[in-house]
Amino acid sequence: MKKKVITRAFSRISVALFITGGSCLVTSCDDDDNDNVDNSTEPGPIQTYIVTVQNTSNQPMGPVATATHSADGSIWTVGGLASPGVQQVAEIGNPMALVGEMLDNPAVTDVANSGAPMPSRGRVVPRFGPFANGGPDLTDTQTFEIEGRTNDRLSMASMLIGTNDGFWGLSGVRLPATGTRSYTARGYDSGTEENDELQQNIDDGASILGPEPLPNELNGAPDNGGTPTQPPQGIRNHPGIRGVGDIPSSFRFGSSVARVTISVKE
Repeated sequence: MKKKVITRAFSRISVALFITGGSCLVTSCDDDDNDNVDNSTEPGPIQTYIVTVQNTSNQPMGPVATATHSADGSIWTVGGLASPGVQQVAEIGNPMALVGEMLDNPAVTDVANSGAPMPSRGRVVPRFGPFANGGPDLTDTQTFEIEGRTNDRLSMASMLIGTNDGFWGLSGVRLPATGTRSYTARGYDSGTEENDELQQNIDDGASILGPEPLPNELNGAPDNGGTPTQPPQGIRNHPGIRGVGDIPSSFRFGSSVARVTISVKE
């Protein structure tokens, strides 16, 4: 099949560009048993899946880049170095480089970009900047469709906006052959920027979409970019907001940040 991507035009989360121009796996907790998965080794039939993502944390989140791929494929892995696409997701929230990497990956079956960020848990935010396209208000839940083979895996990544280089995601989880499977997703550190937790180095989207404004960041200018980690470190579990900078405690989050439900479209 020809790969496609469900997406909308996106440049950056920050409004500054418009002002200035059970048993846990490494990457998830599987809430289901293995009764509804396809364990065959030959390529399975293609189905359409409905994916629902719910932000269960205090962190606002960027647009979600998602791919279905064969079991021997990979988009990102804990311990591995972040690709340029994963780095852009983690540092500035732009999924398009990662979407491009997914489309170029021969193991990938299909790609989807949710196209809009999610506010922190329980918030409803009017659309703004690049997302002011007349659609519904932004909420902590998104639903989109993607195609995949019954024995494919699913991987996704999305920025934790109120961090230096944090993202959340799933890496190589099973698709349901029938019915539904649910996963609890964790937060990760991409290992590409120092965690100084300074508002001046946090994207302006955190002020708009997060639990409270960041007065030292919502200043009409791009963030300062932070300090690159040299050499880059491997992707690892995110330590959370530790209080070393001026990001308020309202942005703190635990290891689990989102719930992802994948259902076969009937």
